[in-house]
Amino acid sequence: MKVSKSLKGYLLAELRYASKRMKEEQDPRRKLFFFSSVFGSTNRALNMEFDEDLLFVDFLAQQCYNTISPRVDQVYLGGDSVVPIARGLMDALTSLVGKLANAIEEDKGLEAVLKDLVILAYSTTGNGAYLFERGKIKLPVA
Repeated sequence: MKVSKSLKGYLLAELRYASKRMKEEQDPRRKLFFFSSVFGSTNRALNMEFDEDLLFVDFLAQQCYNTISPRVDQVYLGGDSVVPIARGLMDALTSLVGKLANAIEEDKGLEAVLKDLVILAYSTTGNGAYLFERGKIKLPVA
């Protein structure tokens, strides 16, 4: 990611705060609330400095949130457990936010973290849960 040192510092502070708060929360919906700050901060950063990698992080984080959030609401608010949410999903999501901060700080591994984020989000879909149940996909290690 080719952004200024000050913008990178801002992103790292936001991601680390999100990860910290996600670790403290028990409610999956609150964890997702803090996860949403990932794309909130990347979106604000894009307005200050455009960077393709930053856009990639912003877009994927928002899409992952948009995939996971309705399933969490359905399961925890409506009791719809036909498509289950894998045990450990929220811990893995929390871990990935920390790994994303590390990848940005070290300027490496960004693609691997984002792939894991997409796999995690996909596991909340019907087909993703089916593939998870069959052992074809695994949650990223928390």
